[in-house]
Amino acid sequence: MLREIPAVFSSEGHLLHGTFFRTSESLSERAPCVLVTGSWLNVKEQIATTWARALAERGLNTFVFDFTGWGESGGESRNLEMPTAKVRDMMQAVEHVSSMSFAGPRVGHLAVCASAQYALRAIARGARIDAFVSIAGWFHDSASVAPFYGANEGVERRM
Repeated sequence: MLREIPAVFSSEGHLLHGTFFRTSESLSERAPCVLVTGSWLNVKEQIATTWARALAERGLNTFVFDFTGWGESGGESRNLEMPTAKVRDMMQAVEHVSSMSFAGPRVGHLAVCASAQYALRAIARGARIDAFVSIAGWFHDSASVAPFYGANEGVERRM
């Protein structure tokens, strides 16, 4: 039976809401955990949860969460794509997962679409992620992002 365990942790003073998915009843038996993050402009109940449930049904602990300003999580700027905040949040999520009695000691990361580039940045900054997998990774740059914001003028306005 798949269990969903709600969790709250802090990132830069914001409370972030997440969910663990697991099949084990034991809270002391440790098993590897996979942090699962979804694509751009998503909340945890969308892409991330679909993948997290599928992995949990196969025996892995998984964890999904809403980034700062998204879904149930705190943060004053709502639904705003903030790459540096997402990287920071991922790093804090790994620390949170690692502190759980039933997770780890190894933590993997499954990143879908745009969250792949943020995850790689978190790893480069020292996030304790032992294994990384990307699905349909979007490793965007200025040229690929600008059209979403109204070309260079739209990017300048938002900066």
